[in-house]
Amino acid sequence: MNRFTRIIAATLLALFLGVHWFALQSVGWASMLVSRSQTAGWQEAVRTTFDGDHPCEVCKLVSAGRKAEKQPVVEFKVTKIEAGVPADQVAIPEPPAFVRVPMAIVMVPPILSVTPVLPPPRSC
Repeated sequence: MNRFTRIIAATLLALFLGVHWFALQSVGWASMLVSRSQTAGWQEAVRTTFDGDHPCEVCKLVSAGRKAEKQPVVEFKVTKIEAGVPADQVAIPEPPAFVRVPMAIVMVPPILSVTPVLPPPRSC
């Protein structure tokens, strides 16, 4: 694979695994720590950032995005479709009687044992 294909494959794998939500959540936590540590102490900023009771706008965005990803976009409803003739009106014919074929009619191909042709010798 060339470099461009590897980059595309790695990006698609990261999106499939949800790395983009982790990265966005990390940015939210970092901004919360910085802003809260300026107004309160460092310990208070860490506690309120990670307790889950004080989410910021980025945290709400990530939560809503993860929930939207988990919900199916399209729901399929399967219904029973009846088509054709009812079973009581269907007539199945009897299979034909067994017919015995004389062995003289059956032809068996002969077994051929031909050795493969060898390639010509090489001239050195």
